[in-house]
Amino acid sequence: MLIVDAQVHLWKAATPERPWTPGLEPQLPEPLGIEDALTQMAGAGVDRMIIVPPHWEGMRNDYATEAFDRFPDKFRFMGRLNLEREDARAQMPGWMKMRGNLGMRQSFLSKHEREKLVSGAYDWLFEDAERYGIPLMVHAADLRPTLEKLLNRHPKLNLIIDHMGLSTQVAKENRTAEALANTLALARFPNVTTKLSSAPLHSKQKYPFSDMHDYICRIVEAFGAKRCFWATDLSHMLHACSYREGVTLFTKEAGLSKADLDWVMGRSVCEHLGWPLP
Repeated sequence: MLIVDAQVHLWKAATPERPWTPGLEPQLPEPLGIEDALTQMAGAGVDRMIIVPPHWEGMRNDYATEAFDRFPDKFRFMGRLNLEREDARAQMPGWMKMRGNLGMRQSFLSKHEREKLVSGAYDWLFEDAERYGIPLMVHAADLRPTLEKLLNRHPKLNLIIDHMGLSTQVAKENRTAEALANTLALARFPNVTTKLSSAPLHSKQKYPFSDMHDYICRIVEAFGAKRCFWATDLSHMLHACSYREGVTLFTKEAGLSKADLDWVMGRSVCEHLGWPLP
């Protein structure tokens, strides 16, 4: 069974030549680099990683490109675009030409980002992602009405929901059931898929995180295994469990069938994003 992690942040230490975004903190005290990722993969039995450049490093994709250049059999990435740049939209036509890039990932977590998304200020992003065939991962928990409007407008948009529609804020406020209902509602759009990421972080229990099993299974049942992508958000998940446990939560504990696991654990995301199977 091919195992592909659909979301991992890799980053370098901050330097004067390569500073981080002021005021933002990483998820681990030390950078999670390329060699660290390869070690983690070997220990957990993970074959491939899709890198999501972290927000604290700034809106840059150079380290993800380096990972692909050095280990093309192991790494691809979903590029990050600074939506506030004056030339942001001008980058969309050539976005998929970056080496090792499979699409784009944008997060709408800050008050400013969420307000702009809801107001329609970022409508061009979804319009152009559809026009230029850019698979778009979005971290936009609690914004179901806005996403539904965009999906009704763009039926060919390749939209990937981050973290099964969960967020740290949702977990703090004990609104997991509400988040599940919102995500299940989006399954009616055939062009929507979801990452099954960060489940351990939203559990109130220790491994095997039994309170998340039903959530995972209901998402897979609603979307179908071919529209669900296993992922960990590794640097964040390591606060809750090991990488190996992040794998076995799905392969041994969650109650998914072998047929579903063959898709969920790697095949579905590779076929969906165009990363040729080995």
